[in-house]
Amino acid sequence: MTVAHEPAAYTGAQILLHFTIAVLIVLQLVIGEDIKPAYRAFSRGTESAAGDIFNANIHVYVGLAVLVLTIWRFAVRLWEGVPAAPPEKSVLQKRVAAAAHLAVMS
Repeated sequence: MTVAHEPAAYTGAQILLHFTIAVLIVLQLVIGEDIKPAYRAFSRGTESAAGDIFNANIHVYVGLAVLVLTIWRFAVRLWEGVPAAPPEKSVLQKRVAAAAHLAVMS
């Protein structure tokens, strides 16, 4: 499925999804250490503290939210299209941006 049009700017949904995912990823980095005690208890076959399980669950749910929102963002990108690169950018900047987008999408 390809988009036949090239919008002048990103849609509000694309911007909202972008920043929501960014905030959730930062949250994952902040709370990522909180999953370790629950993982250690699980790998040893012992009982985890309730707070450790809660923190691990939050980490998993936020990760799933990132996955779902990323799939949604990709679908919106396919449906809505993306604006062209600004004309004032150099050829090198445009090529690097295109390569980065391809790397992320692969």
